[in-house]
Amino acid sequence: VLNTTSFEAMFYLVWALQDKNEAQLLKVIDRLSTTGVDLKSFIDLFLEFVLDLAKFKLFNDIKLTNIPEHYVSNLQSTTEPSQITWFNELVDLLLKIKLEIRYDSTYKSTIEAFLLKFCR
Repeated sequence: VLNTTSFEAMFYLVWALQDKNEAQLLKVIDRLSTTGVDLKSFIDLFLEFVLDLAKFKLFNDIKLTNIPEHYVSNLQSTTEPSQITWFNELVDLLLKIKLEIRYDSTYKSTIEAFLLKFCR
């Protein structure tokens, strides 16, 4: 578990982004928010998670990540060979979101807007 956020939630969010499934994306963000997850902290954790996915994609070694080994099948299905550019773009987006929400009082909607835009 990444603080109060599970690896499953992180995978579901990545899969929603990969599939451009906006409804699932909003569902995951809403579930995180309504269960008390601080979305500002979540973006930090999600960035670390996406970086771990990129490391796995590049080196195919789960030991270089902070993701438990029992998630290796999730990693393999998430990190297809042609996706390194996609992961780089997602990292750039998450860095932008971090900067944007620093002083934002309505950061949930800001996060949703950035991620929805990324889906399109």
